[in-house]
Amino acid sequence: MEDSLQIGNSLLPAISVVIPEVIYEKTLDAWIKTLQSGTKSKVVTENGEMTIFGAILKDVTEFPVNVYSRFVEQDSVVFLAAAFETRKDLYIEKATGEAENKIRF
Repeated sequence: MEDSLQIGNSLLPAISVVIPEVIYEKTLDAWIKTLQSGTKSKVVTENGEMTIFGAILKDVTEFPVNVYSRFVEQDSVVFLAAAFETRKDLYIEKATGEAENKIRF
């Protein structure tokens, strides 16, 4: 769903998803592995906020993107919100077409 993500003092347009009945640590590790796959960049985590610059996510775009995300565990679900910056201050705001169901981790 369309959402927003607070990163530092900025409110970024984001896409969020609720993932039911998963193991938090395993799902978080899979998300980080997906973000780092195909790039030399590493995910940096600070205050629960994850960032990676130059991520290669072929299911999202053919170009490298900056990804800002937050993982939150609540009861029996994991909440993931992510903002995808394609160019300086230009964000993907809605999943469309095949990309909606393509990203798997």
